[in-house]
Amino acid sequence: MLRTDVQQKMNIGKSLGNFTKIHLAVYSYGLPIEFILTGGEVHDCKAAIELIEKLPDAVRVIADRSYDSER
Repeated sequence: MLRTDVQQKMNIGKSLGNFTKIHLAVYSYGLPIEFILTGGEVHDCKAAIELIEKLPDAVRVIADRSYDSER
């Protein structure tokens, strides 16, 4: 079992299997512009806020429904 400080440094999640999620923003032609690594237990809509704030003047955002939230 990894220590908490090591888990946080490596962005290894506490979910079953210690998964890491990669949240990626791309230009319209598929070229990456920003990304965030989170633990597998972090819900996508929480990562979306941080990712969108990093985007340079985004006009539109297209995402799957796991990034949707009423909050």
